[in-house]
Amino acid sequence: MTDSKVCYYNCAGQHQGRQRFAVCRSTLSHLARLFIEPKMMTLRDSTFTQRQPEFREGFRNHYMTSLSPGVLLTTAFHLIVGFIFLVLLLSNVGLYALWLLYLISGLDTFQAISPDDPPSTEGMIGKLFLILLFLLGSAVYLGAVKRRLFSRLYMLAGRPLVSVEGRPEFDFGESCCWGIKVAGRYFKLDKDCWLIGIGLEEIQAAGGELRIWYVPSTNVLVRAEWRPDAWAPLQK
Repeated sequence: MTDSKVCYYNCAGQHQGRQRFAVCRSTLSHLARLFIEPKMMTLRDSTFTQRQPEFREGFRNHYMTSLSPGVLLTTAFHLIVGFIFLVLLLSNVGLYALWLLYLISGLDTFQAISPDDPPSTEGMIGKLFLILLFLLGSAVYLGAVKRRLFSRLYMLAGRPLVSVEGRPEFDFGESCCWGIKVAGRYFKLDKDCWLIGIGLEEIQAAGGELRIWYVPSTNVLVRAEWRPDAWAPLQK
């Protein structure tokens, strides 16, 4: 066999070897796409799912979920205070009307004006501020009792609650939290809620989302579920 034929057969063998290698590599790549990549995607999806915590119970409104002696006594106290403000409001409105009648016409039908201390402009302005104060007090306390009562009746009727979900905005004051805003809806906490569960400071520090269930007719919070950020435990 001449040298040219030997060279030819060697080149042909090398070419066939490269073709077989290319076919094997293509086959292995195809098998990897069929079997290995789906498993890797499933593993990544399961890992992502595990890093996303589910909603869990955060806190609840004791006024809406309990009839304990504390709830009944607090509600009765608010009702009494509201009625006291209401009585003071009505009495001052009546006295203000008599003063106004005396200043306009000089009449003192009920003998309510003292000759030694007739009503003055300064006294009328001060009385008006008292009326506004008593009006605010009666509205705050009696309004809170009314919302609790109507919310309780709504829940006793078996009607469904409504929920909103999102990142909360806390309205903290110097001594307490006045309210929570979630998804554009504001929930008052000072008179409408007696919260039991995870502290609001802890939720604010850890971050995450709240799902708040409330009575739609009164906008009173009933309970809240909390989903902390996935990385919150790693920050501690």
